[in-house]
Amino acid sequence: MGKRVKQSSRNSKGKLNRATTKFKSSRKQIRTNKFDVKKTRKYLSQKRDSSSLKRESSLKTAIPKDSVSRPSRKFVAKSSLVGKKGGEVQKEGVRLPKLRLLPRKKRREFRQSCKPNFELAKKTKSLWERLRVRKYDSDKREELIGQLLKDLAGKIHILALRHDTSRVIQTMVKYGTEDQLTLILEELKTEILPICKTRYSKFLITSFLKNGSAKQRGLIISLFSGHIRELLRHTEGAQVLELAYNDYANKDE
Repeated sequence: MGKRVKQSSRNSKGKLNRATTKFKSSRKQIRTNKFDVKKTRKYLSQKRDSSSLKRESSLKTAIPKDSVSRPSRKFVAKSSLVGKKGGEVQKEGVRLPKLRLLPRKKRREFRQSCKPNFELAKKTKSLWERLRVRKYDSDKREELIGQLLKDLAGKIHILALRHDTSRVIQTMVKYGTEDQLTLILEELKTEILPICKTRYSKFLITSFLKNGSAKQRGLIISLFSGHIRELLRHTEGAQVLELAYNDYANKDE
């Protein structure tokens, strides 16, 4: 019996076999990939640091120390908000830091507070939480709607075009008396076309058609005259027209 010869990874010509070369090249590729990942991470972190330094230096050069400018409306505070490091960030007439320095929740609150009728909308939504409960006393509900009508007097047509406060007015229309609905409709007369064209406010008109009296429906349909072509070309307005004329309009209308 002859000695067992160890199979070499090389051919008779001295070249490496195909399998061994493939294995070695794959090992080498893995190593290089790992190195590339580390290298790119390091490069990105260095780039981030350099860009932040450039930004800070440009801000320093842009605003000279001697010049005192009047703060713009964007930076003038209406309410006090607290940043991450503590302390009041906003005060009346003081230039505020950038919004990115505030926490996310405070940023959202600040943006909402800059909108018109913010405090009124906040108050109405808190009352709406009680008003929309199904098993609620009818007398108390009527009182709540009366209170909301007093608070929103002269501003119903403005708040009807907003996505959140329009839902409050929808609930008022759903549960309100006939006299209360006439008061709401009197304010909405002038803005009936924009309300029909708005994505969320159109449901206010549909709730009027469902819950209102025959006289109120007739008034709404009469306001469409002269604007039917305009509403038919609009996606939201066409839906309101379809409901009004298919389900609630008379033969004369």
